[in-house]
Amino acid sequence: MDIEQIDFDSYLDADLIIIGGGNTEKYIATYVNQEFKNYIDHMLNKGAKVIGFSAGALLLGEKVYVSPNDNSDHQIKIKNGLGLFSQFLISVHYDSWNDKANKDRAEELVSVPIIPLNDHSCLVLDKLGNIIEKID
Repeated sequence: MDIEQIDFDSYLDADLIIIGGGNTEKYIATYVNQEFKNYIDHMLNKGAKVIGFSAGALLLGEKVYVSPNDNSDHQIKIKNGLGLFSQFLISVHYDSWNDKANKDRAEELVSVPIIPLNDHSCLVLDKLGNIIEKID
């Protein structure tokens, strides 16, 4: 769904917002904007939960690590995200993409750690972006 087509007022009673996986750079271009950030912040303040899978999880951070395995340029990219957490970045598909060397190089570009998440892992955060639990 294109962001231009979303009437956020129609979704103010949601208890859960799910952002699925997909093309990371397209998601960033589509969803990382002030209107969507304001909606997410408003919903979190109302007590809604936000869940992101793969690309949907990546864009939730203040900064987004885009693995060379996740873009057509095959380059490490650090992009702006929605800013729900800032203390770290995440690396998705860490094991299946064999992404350790890329993650380590990307960490040299940022001032916070990059937390690796395997395909069956997840992070549980509080609404301030602090890690409550990492499930592997």
